[in-house]
Amino acid sequence: MRNTLTRNGYYSDTDEQHLHLLKDVKYQPVFIIGLMRSGTTVLQEMLVRTDLFNCFSGYHVLAYGNILDNFLNSSEKEIIQEIDDKIEASEISNRVVDSAKFRARSPYEYGMVMQNAGYQLQFCKDQFDLADEIFRKIQFTASNPEKPLLLKNPADFVSVADIKSCLPEAKIILIARDPVHIINSQVKYWRLFLSEDTSSFSYVWRMHKQINSIPLAKTFGNLLLSPPLGWRYLTWINSLFQQPYLKSLVNLDPSDYILVKYEELCQYPDETITRILDYLCLDNQQDLNFQDFIESHPTKLLPEISSNAASISQRFTPLKQFWGYDQY
Repeated sequence: MRNTLTRNGYYSDTDEQHLHLLKDVKYQPVFIIGLMRSGTTVLQEMLVRTDLFNCFSGYHVLAYGNILDNFLNSSEKEIIQEIDDKIEASEISNRVVDSAKFRARSPYEYGMVMQNAGYQLQFCKDQFDLADEIFRKIQFTASNPEKPLLLKNPADFVSVADIKSCLPEAKIILIARDPVHIINSQVKYWRLFLSEDTSSFSYVWRMHKQINSIPLAKTFGNLLLSPPLGWRYLTWINSLFQQPYLKSLVNLDPSDYILVKYEELCQYPDETITRILDYLCLDNQQDLNFQDFIESHPTKLLPEISSNAASISQRFTPLKQFWGYDQY
């Protein structure tokens, strides 16, 4: 039986009585697939800005058990404002780890709902019923249910085969990044994850609150992420994902996905977004400039990453070849 979702004592589950309304809801999913810290967040935010997609947001995590009820009772705007006021009053509006501003309507990972409910974080066949319910809820309550549904969840990196098995019509945007910079960014991310400065995560992600409330867990985490161990551990973990990821793409038709490099997204943001929209057969009527999404300063490698870059890079040879980084 699924756990009832209650967030911070803030919501109870009132949607059960409305779930029958989702029976005939259709959605066209577009999944952003990439390793954590490969640029999935900035790509998601850039695509959301086009206003061509419906998108999962922080509000949907916090109010998951009440999304339908709020919509049907016309209380959605009021609840969203209440959440934003609470976030602002709690001084947790900055996610810190990626400088993204956290608001109720900020794009977010749908996997948070699954993990908060006691399920695996990633998409898988065994819990498709919950994922399907999440997607239908978003589409049912969207202002324009004809728009495709944009979804991001870094844990889905190894789930492409399951996604296409359950949702054959799904479109996939693969985002790639130099593995050395992925590991560098992940080390920074997880160190901040264990700090008090990322309290915004505890607000939406149960695991963050649990880990940071257990001193022994924080101590072990900080030891594991220390300079001698951090890069080795994360390189090992991420390298294990290579074969499942590549295997899941073998049987896909080239028309099922588009590959985008983070470096190209940064250097040619407008052109890259246009290429993605063309692939999805979407026409962007707005005159948008995406340059402001891109950091103007170069990424600085941590000393331990810089001195071990060759070793890290070698561990990801299969991925680099598939992504086209072997030509660099």
